[in-house]
Amino acid sequence: MASQVVRLYLRVRHTKDPGVYSINHKNFSYRNENYVFRSIFSKESSQQEIYEEIGKPLVDNIMQGINGILLAYGSSGAGKTYSLLGDQGQDGLLQRVLEDVFQRARILKPKKAINIVLSSFEIDKERIKDLAKLLPNNKNRFNEETLEIREHLGNAYIDNLTVTQIDSLKDALHIIQEGRRLRKIPDPNFESLSLVHTVFKITVSQKEMNVSKAGTLTIVDLADSESNQSSILKTLDSLRNLIIDLQQGHHASSDESILTKILANNIKHNCLTSVLFHVNTSNDQTCHNTLMFSNNCYSHENDSGTESLVFKSQQQMVRVRKLQDEIKDLKHQIDKTQEIHEGKLRGFGEIIGFNVDIEAVFGNNPGKEKKSIENHVNSVEILDEVQTRNKRLELKLNKNSIIFEELQKFELKNKERNASQIKALEDQIKTVKLEIIELNEKIQENVRKKLNHRTEELHQILISNHLLLEEKAAIIQNLPLTLQSIASDMRAVIDYKELGKSELENELSKKYKQNEENHSKNIKKIKQDIDQALKTLDNKMRVFDTECSIYIREKYERIKRIEKEIIKLYNLYLDQDRLIKNIECGLFNNGIKPIYITIHDIPKPPQREKYPYLFKSLMTNGVLTSSKDNNFIKISNSLFTKKYSRTTKNSFYAVRSSFRITFPPPEKVVEIKPDEGDDEEDEEGKDDIKLEEEEEEEEEKEEISEKSIILREEAEKIQKRTVEIAKKAKEMKYETNSLEVKVRDKEVEIRKMTGERDKHRELYCNIVKSKVENRVVIESQKRLLDKFII
Repeated sequence: MASQVVRLYLRVRHTKDPGVYSINHKNFSYRNENYVFRSIFSKESSQQEIYEEIGKPLVDNIMQGINGILLAYGSSGAGKTYSLLGDQGQDGLLQRVLEDVFQRARILKPKKAINIVLSSFEIDKERIKDLAKLLPNNKNRFNEETLEIREHLGNAYIDNLTVTQIDSLKDALHIIQEGRRLRKIPDPNFESLSLVHTVFKITVSQKEMNVSKAGTLTIVDLADSESNQSSILKTLDSLRNLIIDLQQGHHASSDESILTKILANNIKHNCLTSVLFHVNTSNDQTCHNTLMFSNNCYSHENDSGTESLVFKSQQQMVRVRKLQDEIKDLKHQIDKTQEIHEGKLRGFGEIIGFNVDIEAVFGNNPGKEKKSIENHVNSVEILDEVQTRNKRLELKLNKNSIIFEELQKFELKNKERNASQIKALEDQIKTVKLEIIELNEKIQENVRKKLNHRTEELHQILISNHLLLEEKAAIIQNLPLTLQSIASDMRAVIDYKELGKSELENELSKKYKQNEENHSKNIKKIKQDIDQALKTLDNKMRVFDTECSIYIREKYERIKRIEKEIIKLYNLYLDQDRLIKNIECGLFNNGIKPIYITIHDIPKPPQREKYPYLFKSLMTNGVLTSSKDNNFIKISNSLFTKKYSRTTKNSFYAVRSSFRITFPPPEKVVEIKPDEGDDEEDEEGKDDIKLEEEEEEEEEKEEISEKSIILREEAEKIQKRTVEIAKKAKEMKYETNSLEVKVRDKEVEIRKMTGERDKHRELYCNIVKSKVENRVVIESQKRLLDKFII
C-alpha cells in the first residue's frame, strides 16, 4: 500500500493570557515545548483563510475524482463546530465547500453530466443515527431507528442511510440546518452532545462521454477529546493508528471502530487527509493532550513529490536540541556540586556509611558538621539520580541521533530521487517543447493551406454569385414573357394531365392484373413441379420395392435349391456309409468272410463346428432332430433302417465306432486268396467311386459355403440400399418442405406487391393534387402580373 498525504493544522482560540504560547510560522511553542504543523491559525485568522488553506485543496481533489477526509479534533469549547459549521454571521468550512462545489459544477455542466449527493449522520456510543431523514416525529426518532454497517465486496456501507441528491446550494444548506436542529434536541445532560461524532459525506460524480469518475469528501466533527467514555477513547486511538498506518504505507486496520470502518472506503485509494486541531490555552490539561495527540500524527511525503516537508523529522530535531540543552545544564550542575563537596567527601568518605561514629568525629560543632554530612549524603543521592538520568538521556540522545541520521539518509535519498525526477521531467519538458514547436509549425502550415483554399473557394463563390445575379436580372426582365409562355404551357399540361390521369389508371390496373396473373402462374408451376417430383419419387420407390421383392424371391428360391442339394448330398453320404457297413458285415458275400476296412479309408462324417449351415438346413427340413438341452442328435428313422438307427452325442463318428465294436481286430483279418481277386477288384472299384463321391461332396460343400458368403454380402448390400433409399426419402421430404416455404415466400411477395400498388395509387393522387395546387398558384401569379402590367 503506497503512503498517503496527511496534513496537520492547528487553530488557537483567543485567551486572556497570550504569553502562554507563541507562533513562529509553522512552529507552535506551548509551555516551553515546540510542535510543528503545516499551518497555524491564530485568533486573527478568518474562516475564508482557513477554507483557502484546508478546504480548497480538498475540493480540487474531489472534482478530479480523488477522495478527501477532513477531521476536526479538540476539546469542548475549542471551536470545532464553529470551524466546520460556523454561526449566523460566518459560514463554516462545510458551507464554503458546498458553495465552491456548486460553482464549479455550474461551469462544467455544459461539458459533463455532474451529480452531487449529500448524506449526514452521527455516531453515538457506536450506534449510527441518520440526520438527513426528515420524519414527522423527530423527538423519538433516535430511540426508534439505529442503522447498521454492512459489507459488500470488501467495502463497508451504512444500510438504509438517507442519500439525498442535491441540485442547488439552498437544498444542501437546508439539509445541514435540519441536521443541526436534530442535534440540538433538549437533553438534561448537556455534555451528551459533545460525546457524538457528526459525519457529513459529499460525493461528486462526473460523466463525460464514456469516462466517469467520482470523488467523496468526508467531513467529521469528532467528539470532545477530554471525554472518558470508552467508545470515544477507542475511536480516537483507532483513528490515530489509522493515520499513522496510512502515512507509513502499511495496511490500514479499520475494524477497530465504526468511524474507521466508514473512513476505510475513502482511504483505499489515493486520498488527502486533513486534520484540524483546536486548542483552548485557558485549559492546560486539554491543550496539552490535544498537542500530544497531534505529535503522534505527521505528514508523509507523497509519491508524486509535491509534499517535501517531513514534519516528524523536524519534531525529532527540536526534541534532540531540547534534550541536548537539558544535558548541558545537568552537567554544569553536576560539576558545581562536585567542586563544592569534593573536599568534604574526601574527609568523610569512610564516615558516610557508618551512623554510630558520626557524633564522636564531629567534635566541637556537631550540629553544623551533622548538617553538612547530611547535605553531602543528599548531594550524593542527587548525584546518583542525575547520573542515572544522564544515562537515560544519553540513551535517548543516541536513539534520537540514530533516528536523525536515518531521517537525513531518507532526505538525501529523497533529494537524489527528486533530482533524478527533475532531470527526467526537464528532458520530458524539452521533448514536449520541441513537439509543441513542430505542432505549431504544422498547425500554421495547415492554417495557411486552409486559408488559401477557403479564399479560392470564396472567390469562385463570388464569381458564381455574380453570374447568378446577372442571370436572375435577365430572368426578371423576361418575366412577363416567360409567365405568358408558362401560362400557355400550364394549360397544355393540365390538358395532358387530364388525359394522362385516365391513361395512368389504366396502365396501373393492367400492371396489377399482369402481376396477379404472373403470380398465379408461378404458384401453379411450383405446385406442378412439386407434384411431378413426388410422383417420380413414388414411381422410383415402387420400382425399387418390386426389384427388392424379386431379388429376395430369387435368392430365397436359390437358397431352397441349395438346401435340397445339401439334403441329397447328405443322403448320399448316408447311403455310402451304409454300403461300407454292409461290406464290413459281409452282407454281399453271405457273411462268410467279413472284410475289415481301415478308419483312414472310411470317409469322415461332417461335424457341427465345420459345417454349421449344413446342420442348420438339415434341422430346419426335419432331417435331423435335436433335444432341448442340445446334448445329442437323433438320426431320423425315415432315412435309416431300424437296424442302424442309434442316438449319439452331436457327431456321426460315434455311430461308426458303435458298429466297429463287433468286428475282429486288424490282426485277425483273413487275407484275400487268389481266387477271390475278382471280388477285391470290385471292392477297390467301389472304394474309388466312394472317394470320388466324397471329393465331389467336399467340392459341393465348398460351393455351398461360398454361396452362403455371397448371399450374406448381397444381404448386406440390400440393407445398405434400403438405408440409402430412406435417406433419399428424407431428402425428398426436406425438398417438399423447402418448396412449401418458397410458396409462402411467394405469397408474402404478392402481399408486398399489393402494398406497393396501394402506395403508387397514393403517390399518383398526391401528384395530381400538387399539380392542381400549382395550377392555382400559377393562375394567381398571372393575375398579379396582369395587375402589375396594367
